[in-house]
Amino acid sequence: MSAQHLVRSFINMLKEDGYFVTISSDLEDWVALMSAAPKISVINPTFDPRVSDLSASNSFWLRVTDQTDTPVACIANRLFVTDDYIEVIRSWRLWYDRGLTAIRPLNFVLPDDLPFIDGRIGHHGGLWVHPDHRKRGLSFVLPRLTRALSLVRFRPDWHCGMVFAALGDSRLPLANYGYPHMVPCIEGYFPVTDRPERVYMTYISREEMLDQTRGDLDLLELYPDKKAVDIMAIARERQDQPAIAPRRVVHERPDVLVPRHAGVLHG
Repeated sequence: MSAQHLVRSFINMLKEDGYFVTISSDLEDWVALMSAAPKISVINPTFDPRVSDLSASNSFWLRVTDQTDTPVACIANRLFVTDDYIEVIRSWRLWYDRGLTAIRPLNFVLPDDLPFIDGRIGHHGGLWVHPDHRKRGLSFVLPRLTRALSLVRFRPDWHCGMVFAALGDSRLPLANYGYPHMVPCIEGYFPVTDRPERVYMTYISREEMLDQTRGDLDLLELYPDKKAVDIMAIARERQDQPAIAPRRVVHERPDVLVPRHAGVLHG
């Protein structure tokens, strides 16, 4: 399977760069790492077993260490199975699925032509790179590695993520993380920070993930001796960055009288 091949290729490339990747389903260790990590504003509850129902059947995280076994980066991944991903957000189940339900409305600003996202949904987050190890390609590799591993373990129909305005406005999820689509999602009260925020949503379909997997493998095979930062630079040169909008509706929406993401939504 090409996704499995890409997982091995990325891990080997990082090893050549002096980094070692550990894959784990113990999200308590991810919480411990993030709690002690510098430059962290919030610990994403989506991957916190104290408030979310996590197990090896629906989640994992990657721990990246240097040659001294010091953690320098991490990322987490979650699987949701749903007939409507936006309802998972509306109900707050994206962040809290152990009894807590929406107690305040969310103001969705999603575009009307957003594809209907359902089925098996991968969701990545908790990406952190130590300040001393930034600009070395880790933020390029880790989201791609996570999606490839998610394809192997969970066979998702879609993969999604959420970023705050500062990151979304910089277009980093498009340029580095490899998401072809990024749209405005929430503007107003945000449960995770308990204050108003502007939040973007990223998404990629299974077909796009498979295409990206093949493209990444071709790039790694064409430049086998390049470091992660070099592969990132080459990929960004080749990339025709899309606008912050979906290119087309991949799945038709079911008939509804009122768009499910219009205006203020109440849990």
